[in-house]
Amino acid sequence: MMRLPQRFWSRVELVAGCPVVPVQVTAADLRERVLALRGDRR
Repeated sequence: MMRLPQRFWSRVELVAGCPVVPVQVTAADLRERVLALRGDRR
């Protein structure tokens, strides 16, 4: 392999939500927030 492929790096999209106060959140709440941020992607 003498040359690099045309598309060497993958495209990445990052979506960040609002900060969460640790003492006021449960694991289920965090899961729901993550699923909402992910949208329809798996």
